Amino acid sequence: MGALKSPTVRPIARVVQSIPSILVAEDSRSQRALVVGLLRSEGLEVHEAADGRVALDLCRIAQPDLLLLDLALPRLQGWEVLARVRSDSKLRTMPVIVMTADTEADTVTAVLPDAGPSRAAEAAEALRTAGANQPVVIDGLTVPVTVSVGWACGSDIAPDRLIELADAALYQAKKGGRNRVRAAS
Repeated sequence: MGALKSPTVRPIARVVQSIPSILVAEDSRSQRALVVGLLRSEGLEVHEAADGRVALDLCRIAQPDLLLLDLALPRLQGWEVLARVRSDSKLRTMPVIVMTADTEADTVTAVLPDAGPSRAAEAAEALRTAGANQPVVIDGLTVPVTVSVGWACGSDIAPDRLIELADAALYQAKKGGRNRVRAAS
């Protein structure tokens, strides 16, 4: 009878994947809860801030992978938070999406201050798709959601002007029908 061979033992490399963390800086409790809930349902680590000072402190402490930043924050406006993040050597490369909502007009404006045209187009399409894939249940009825997105980008354009351009593109997207994405021209 022949000798049994020993099995070959190979070390198993352990792959550790970190969960992306996102800081949601939004003063509206209901809007913050909606965004936080959606992100957590995707398995993401989420930090919350209800004002600009807390958002800036959490950026420095938690160093999230992404900052979702409302413009109209108490104690420190969104643009000031963005300016301070960009001037901090440890935070300046953190991706930021600046958002503002007009609940009466049923619109959300997102500005990606550091995105080029291809990245902005990709983000706009991702927003449209994510929103369209999340039906809303109202009084037991499932209501499909349609999302139209207008976007603008440009590092040499003032933030207020970017919002105007994105709003104009959104108007054109809505004019073209439901579930449209339109770039500012």
